[in-house]
Amino acid sequence: MDEPQAGQKPVVVAIGGFLCGGGDLNGRVYSFWRIPSAALEGQGFRVVTVSPSPVGSLHDRACEIFYELKGGTVCYGQEHSRAHGHACHGETYDVGLFSAWGKDNPVHVIGHSYGGQTARVLQHLLATGFFSKPGEYQTSAAWVRSVTTCNSPLNGSLLVYSLGERADTAPEVRLVSHGHLLSVAIHALELLDWPLLKRFFDPRLSHFELSWRRRGWRQGLKDVALAVVGKSAIYSQPDNAAFDMTVQSAHRLNQEIQTNPHTFYFSLVGTGPKEEDLLVTPTDTGQTKWVFRVWARLLSLGPGWKGLKTKLVYSALKRLHSWQVGAHASAIESRLGVAADSWSSAGDDGVLEGYTQSHPRVPEECEAPVRAIRSSCASHSTTVHRAPPA
Repeated sequence: MDEPQAGQKPVVVAIGGFLCGGGDLNGRVYSFWRIPSAALEGQGFRVVTVSPSPVGSLHDRACEIFYELKGGTVCYGQEHSRAHGHACHGETYDVGLFSAWGKDNPVHVIGHSYGGQTARVLQHLLATGFFSKPGEYQTSAAWVRSVTTCNSPLNGSLLVYSLGERADTAPEVRLVSHGHLLSVAIHALELLDWPLLKRFFDPRLSHFELSWRRRGWRQGLKDVALAVVGKSAIYSQPDNAAFDMTVQSAHRLNQEIQTNPHTFYFSLVGTGPKEEDLLVTPTDTGQTKWVFRVWARLLSLGPGWKGLKTKLVYSALKRLHSWQVGAHASAIESRLGVAADSWSSAGDDGVLEGYTQSHPRVPEECEAPVRAIRSSCASHSTTVHRAPPA
């Protein structure tokens, strides 16, 4: 594979997680990526933050990221769109954030939380030629040089069940649960389609055409009423973030997604410090050496990420999750065969189990070589997955 030309900065694509943005076309970078972006830019990289739907499915988010980078009108695919009841096309990007992207100009992709899974699906769609345009470009997995996931639910998350997703009948959501109330709020935001409100939070689900401008007020209010009684056009089917964070969805994805022998895979695992975490010093050099240099900065983010609001949110989520997690683990064991005690075997970052952050494990362990590497932050470890030789 060709490397970037001399003097050309390697490009890092940063993808935010569930309910989190990345950046926008006006150049604004949301607070989550400010410190990591500065660390990477200090190492000589160009950081591009993207803004897929913060509540959309992995497939839809990957499509939005591709066209935000490459330019053009988002196409979700006719078959996919028909199956999930939304428009085939989405927003149009007249100029891509990195229109030169291709096999000869690959990118490094970093995803936090749900963004890590999005990065994997993006490479998968590139590898299968989903975005290819005959006569213009033929995509492949080689468009991505490395994939780094940070605190990502690579095997799904039990937290999503605590928030309302049903472990037995997903994607069905329990009525009056946190997830159900969130889905109703998202329907209402999409119906109102008020720019002032979307400055604070934009679901970016225009392809579902829920706005009063497209549906009219009568049909729009009917859609919200259906969401109230658990028959949401978005959350009663699997094309959404809530379902794609389930163990069921991860089970399917891990069977479909293949690693690429020319791509480096890294995962940053956030857990409570443990004495038994005996980790190995990295020996990789050359083109992956930069990863090790920025890990300390990425994982030692300082007081900006330890503010009161973050602590309050995590404290509330942890309290909500802690008294339900055992029941969810047992339910998943009975349905998918994942041992219930596995989820607590590697600690957690407060809400997400270390077991699911390390590497793909369901339905079976990843076959690629895995090595854990100590970072300067005692509460994190890093796992390197190098794809096996071709």
